[in-house]
Amino acid sequence: MPSRPVSPQSSSHSSAQPEETSPPSRSARSSSGSSSTFAIRKHWIGWQGFTFTLPAEWNLALFSGDAKKGSLRVDDGDGPRFELIWETPQPTVNLEKSIEDFLKKLARNAKKQKRPFHPADHPSIVAKNRKPKAQLVNFGWTSDDSEPLAAHGWGTAWRCDDCGRVVVAHLFGRAGEKPRVAQQWAGEIFTSLECHGQGGWQAWSVFGLSGEIPLDFVLTRAKLQTGRLEIEWQRPIPTGPRGWWARPERLILRRSSAANLLLEKETLEEWTRRTMLWLDKKSRWQEPQEWAFQAHEGLLILGEPKPLKERLAHLARARVRQPVTQTTLHIWHDEETSKIVSLETELLPSNAHVAQDVLDSLEYE
Repeated sequence: MPSRPVSPQSSSHSSAQPEETSPPSRSARSSSGSSSTFAIRKHWIGWQGFTFTLPAEWNLALFSGDAKKGSLRVDDGDGPRFELIWETPQPTVNLEKSIEDFLKKLARNAKKQKRPFHPADHPSIVAKNRKPKAQLVNFGWTSDDSEPLAAHGWGTAWRCDDCGRVVVAHLFGRAGEKPRVAQQWAGEIFTSLECHGQGGWQAWSVFGLSGEIPLDFVLTRAKLQTGRLEIEWQRPIPTGPRGWWARPERLILRRSSAANLLLEKETLEEWTRRTMLWLDKKSRWQEPQEWAFQAHEGLLILGEPKPLKERLAHLARARVRQPVTQTTLHIWHDEETSKIVSLETELLPSNAHVAQDVLDSLEYE
């Protein structure tokens, strides 16, 4: 398991509901500190190896697929604003032809809706010297100027030799928004877009909650709801004898808002027992220990497998000197931001450091 650098998947279609406010991340990767055409607040999103900077009012709305093939959509207050599509094709790919087919598909959809559609002739969006990729194609289109959500669109596509993915980034222009302005939006966002992590770690960030997760942990579940975020990653079980009777290593990051109201009539321990421990069918938890995260009062709770079959499997692995996972829950209440944040981990002893590494990387609003 790699050490975290000092500096800075859900297979089914899912939706994300933003919180009432979403201020920009403190780190922001810190693209918001660079020169910008638009003097507005910004934040950054990290998802499946991608990181990019957006206006603070734009947030993740839909996502699907996994790291090899998938998509996500970002909405503003009115609706869809930006989409990202990726796949990992065979070594030979004609990117120009792929974008031509992509535009033809958009044209067919426009024809069905009885809207005009006109491809743009090689628009200038992202310069190749600003996004050094082996293949990079800019594209665009215009439609009905009165179309409220998609009067025109501007995109960039490339193939990354490092991660092997073909990426298509596509921004929608609004009615009344000049195509030149939308192109500037697109150029700035797409230039900030990176398609893979560094040093064996990936940065994840959504609705102000961000952290770094080891690359070999894959997204298995994400619930992005108003007032509550819950994201789980798992490391696949090794094949062969090393994987016999093993449980997958897991990381689960949670954040609940309005904590000062949630804890108005009960303590953090009582709330944790009622909403998490008593409902957990996978783990059996010990008595909580006092713990603190950056001076915020919290709890450290150790656990073990709850189902009898899995406890017996742990004993069987221990007898043949195979390592077994250890379960921990770190949870704390940040009164200043009125958040309850927790990190639940199930890790092999050799990877126990990952829990602290992830905690060190966390930021939340």
